Amino acid sequence: NRHQASLCADCHDDPAEAAAAASVHPGYAAGSCSECHVPHGGGIAGLLPDEPAALCATCHVELAERIDGGNAHEPAAEGACLDCHAHHLSDLPTLLAEAVPDQCLSCHDGEDEQFTAVHLGAVGAELDCRGCHDPHASSAPGLIQRNSHDPFDSGACDICHPGAESTGG
Repeated sequence: NRHQASLCADCHDDPAEAAAAASVHPGYAAGSCSECHVPHGGGIAGLLPDEPAALCATCHVELAERIDGGNAHEPAAEGACLDCHAHHLSDLPTLLAEAVPDQCLSCHDGEDEQFTAVHLGAVGAELDCRGCHDPHASSAPGLIQRNSHDPFDSGACDICHPGAESTGG
């Protein structure tokens, strides 16, 4: 009996060759292909036993609960995990399919007047969105990160950004 990864690698990418990637899905790295794929046939493309979001939620339980809890980013709420994340490996951290901010700007207009107004005049291409926004879900409006410092919380942007208008929280 051959190890599952060795058998699958006869036709598919070999997880052993993924060492150079910046991030690798743990199941893929371990060669545990059947954690996500049904080897003889699945009801969904890619031989998956369920929709990708449901599959992801089996391990990412806390994240799935936050997404289901209310204020979720639209792609996360729709279960579109693979719109932003690669399924096996990526040259980017957290299995991102594309670098930030480009990933975010594929949906958001980073040069829109309203966008730049709430981002202290900065255009999207100048920002790392994750510094302020949670890409999945947040209890705060605008998907603001759960932990932030007081000047930001109170809207006193000008303390760290001279010349910026304070928003007054």
